Amino acid sequence: MNTTAAAVMQQATLGAHGLAMIVFAIAVFAVFIWDRWPIATVSLGVLAAIPLGFVLAPLSDAQGPVDPTRFFLGLGHPALVAICALMVLGQALVVTGALEPLARRLSTWVTQRPRLALLAVLLGAAGVSGLINDTPVVVLLIPLILAAAARARVAAGAMLLPMNYAVLMGGMATSIGTSTNLIVVALATGLGVTGLGMFSFTGIVAVAAVPAMAYLWLIAPRLLAHVQPRAEQLSEQVFDAELSITEDSSFEGQTLGEAFGASGNRLQLVELRRNKLSIVKLPSVTLRAGDILVVQGTARDLKELEATLDAPLHSLHEQAEDGSSKNRGGDATDPPAKDAEDDGAAERSEAVPSAMVAQLVVVNESPLVRRTVRQERLAERYGVIVVGLRPRTKPEGWERQSLADRMVRGGDILLLQGKNEDIAR
Repeated sequence: MNTTAAAVMQQATLGAHGLAMIVFAIAVFAVFIWDRWPIATVSLGVLAAIPLGFVLAPLSDAQGPVDPTRFFLGLGHPALVAICALMVLGQALVVTGALEPLARRLSTWVTQRPRLALLAVLLGAAGVSGLINDTPVVVLLIPLILAAAARARVAAGAMLLPMNYAVLMGGMATSIGTSTNLIVVALATGLGVTGLGMFSFTGIVAVAAVPAMAYLWLIAPRLLAHVQPRAEQLSEQVFDAELSITEDSSFEGQTLGEAFGASGNRLQLVELRRNKLSIVKLPSVTLRAGDILVVQGTARDLKELEATLDAPLHSLHEQAEDGSSKNRGGDATDPPAKDAEDDGAAERSEAVPSAMVAQLVVVNESPLVRRTVRQERLAERYGVIVVGLRPRTKPEGWERQSLADRMVRGGDILLLQGKNEDIAR
């Protein structure tokens, strides 16, 4: 008996490899929190580092040395394959806009019947999360609820947290609704447990879901009515933008002080650029064609400043990958090529109207992440231009960077200008 206990204790002892893996896991989480590199890059690094570590420092068990390739066997686990498939399904619903009609109907309900709208959100979220993975359901519903609440001028916080708990309950009700259930069912089946179907947990969850739904519907909104998420204030967000002084601008040749006066002193000037150099922001400085005013303001203030100062909020040359202002890929002394580029930019300028302005929240999964406005060439590809940017965090030296060269990150808000149908794309 003592020998058996000693053997068990010996097996349970944490060896050098176990300690190394704990330290490595902590380091990986720290890198994720640091957010210095993309998550995908860090994850691929982890996949390469673990087998390499066990090649350099082999681990032996009762069967002999452990083959490092065994760590990759988990990638073929049925539960992981099912989770990935459900994530793809959920993302397809988001990308294709399959639930957009429901979103518009939800916006109307929030305005006219907020209590009924909350009940619909709770029941719908719970039902859908039981059929697909619950994570994409939350990703899909958050922007819809924020937009509907902002349009109805109500607190989105009273709907967001109850929705999250409803999604959790719905995910627990089926074997595919949440990753935990999938893994548990797969492990139980591997151990010989039978009879676990898709709806084996539904009855158990329903017992708790009935009173929980009533609480989330009737009581939770009263406790959360005072919550106002920052995302609800999108219409009042302050953006970084650039006003371009052109030869046709009414303030070309006038002083910066006169521009301040014409704007009613609402011009929040961060920097004045001339020939890519920062100059002193003195009221007596005369504005010249080609000057860039780096300003900050709300979407409404920026559009009013654009009209007041007769200075466009965008530069299609700056936002083009091969714009004439950068003159990349051509000789600076080649006038015909420059004229052709100018004509192309003029045509794009006419194609991009200034009537429609919208705010775009960049999610972490967006292809815009870690790319610049210039690299994306939104004006050429979609007919929209970026006239403002509100970064989640301001990088060092941001005021000296052109708006077109600012790197977009998850959580940033872009102020777009263009036709309604182009922005909808």
